[in-house]
Amino acid sequence: MKQPDRCELVSGAMDNILAFQKEQAPATAAGLEPQKIFGKNENCIKKLADTLSFVDRRLPAKNFESIVTVAIKGIMAKLDRRSRYLEPGFLEKLSAKRDGAAGIGIAFKKKEGSLRVLSTIEGAPAAKSGLLAADKIVSIDNEPTQDMNSEEVLERLRGKKGSRVTLSVEREGMPRLKNISIVRDILPKTSVWSKKLEPGYAYIQLRNLNSGSFGDFKKALDGFTAQETLKGLLIDLRNNQGGLFDNPVRIADLFLAKGVIVSTKARVKNQNMIFKAHDNEEHPDDFAVIVLVNENTASGAEILAAALQGHKRALILGTHTHGMGAIQTIVPLSNGGGLKITSAMILKPNGEPLDKNGIVPDVEVGKATKDEEVFKLALAIMKKARTRRYDDLLAAATALTKKKREQASADVR
Repeated sequence: MKQPDRCELVSGAMDNILAFQKEQAPATAAGLEPQKIFGKNENCIKKLADTLSFVDRRLPAKNFESIVTVAIKGIMAKLDRRSRYLEPGFLEKLSAKRDGAAGIGIAFKKKEGSLRVLSTIEGAPAAKSGLLAADKIVSIDNEPTQDMNSEEVLERLRGKKGSRVTLSVEREGMPRLKNISIVRDILPKTSVWSKKLEPGYAYIQLRNLNSGSFGDFKKALDGFTAQETLKGLLIDLRNNQGGLFDNPVRIADLFLAKGVIVSTKARVKNQNMIFKAHDNEEHPDDFAVIVLVNENTASGAEILAAALQGHKRALILGTHTHGMGAIQTIVPLSNGGGLKITSAMILKPNGEPLDKNGIVPDVEVGKATKDEEVFKLALAIMKKARTRRYDDLLAAATALTKKKREQASADVR
């Protein structure tokens, strides 16, 4: 993981400070460039202090705190694309809302100004009120979502039990925006939903990776294996955007007897970490495993999928995953704000960075494919495979998809 040069960080701060001056007092900022103000002074810290003082003296309304804030934001932007400054009061509000706060029960994704619903929790307020996956949330309580980041969206969706939040939603096929009023409620803590597909074959969906995910997953899996001899397991990680780091590591360890599950590369070399599988007698190769992923599978969910794919313990079915491979730490500041800093990057078992690369599925399945068809294909692969091993699962998948393409071609002719 690249360690930015001190002067590189300072340049980010200076660029932001001068941009702030141009915004606040354009007449005093014409033609200003850092090198013209201070020449070639190599003392980066002094240069930053001089810039703060220079701009502070030239603003019509003294606002030194605002100047410092934009400087910090400039430094964070130079660190990496994920690190950022959290405004004062944000952490306190977020913490208060997390402590037993109510919500509406959705998974969402913010990308390029668009806020999309990935999924809704069955029986939760959002689903009961008619919010659907793929809905675009244009505003929350009349506040446009375009410039909100994910934390700000989360802050506005959470609140007191019984309180209301109104979402303006854009939906395919609807000529105009639809306003949906949702009453917040305490959400179920379980992140696991499971069912038997048919005798010998089970399905476990991991919606996120919170503090109870490992225990809930293991309980579901143990329940299936106690009932009958399991031939195949379908693990659904679609729309799972991660959570606590240790959960995917512990779940992967249930299926692996040896090898690296995941490693991290920190800014400081002696802080690099390697997590390895333990020699256990849980479920190393008792049954076939297929993992479902999509473009919204991210972070911790990608760690789990990468570990099982990397050791050929599971076949990956779906679309290319998101590629979110950063471990972030929040450092509180004395003003009530904080720094959200990328402290390490996540590496797959083979040492390849997870960030931006994501996971390429072994078997590509179109985004529009219905769940019923996905489950049908997964079951067919597990049944057709000569053994439960990865290579045989892949061979069966290749044969089945080839046959499907040939049939489609024949239908066209």
